[in-house]
Amino acid sequence: MTKIAELPRNEAGIAAALDELQQAFGGNLLTGQA
Repeated sequence: MTKIAELPRNEAGIAAALDELQQAFGGNLLTGQA
């Protein structure tokens, strides 16, 4: 489990991972559109 104190330095990595997921799902994952 990620500790709250670790979030600031991991933010860039998390954002990159979310961006990759969004592209993989055509943007539907984060927007909630089918």
